[in-house]
Amino acid sequence: ISHELSHPEDVSLKNPLDLVEAATFAVILTLALLLSKGAATLFGSEALLVVSSLTGAIDIEAVSLSVPKLAGSVVSTRVAVLAIVLAIFTNTVFKGALFVVVSRGRYLISISVLIGAMFAAGISSLIALSI
Repeated sequence: ISHELSHPEDVSLKNPLDLVEAATFAVILTLALLLSKGAATLFGSEALLVVSSLTGAIDIEAVSLSVPKLAGSVVSTRVAVLAIVLAIFTNTVFKGALFVVVSRGRYLISISVLIGAMFAAGISSLIALSI
């Protein structure tokens, strides 16, 4: 553990019931719902996968709450599952890359191994779903 994080007073905690945080999440969730349904309706399943991947990089909860509502009506259940898995993957890669940048590359190998293991698990899940 680095010296910067070894002092508890250096860590700032936020109120989980903060109105601004809740409103921000509501806006992101609404945008994810609109973008997901609009993309899938207008451009098909592939567009939903792209939107889910991009949205997932920022906020996985919005994707995991909005995409299941489309399953069975706008897109197939398999496409919905794939969209969520892609969002989880892009979220993990994005946050891993952010961590590597913030740590100035000190944990590049560790993060790469972890993301690789998660990627392998995700691929295994997708293969299992297709059987």
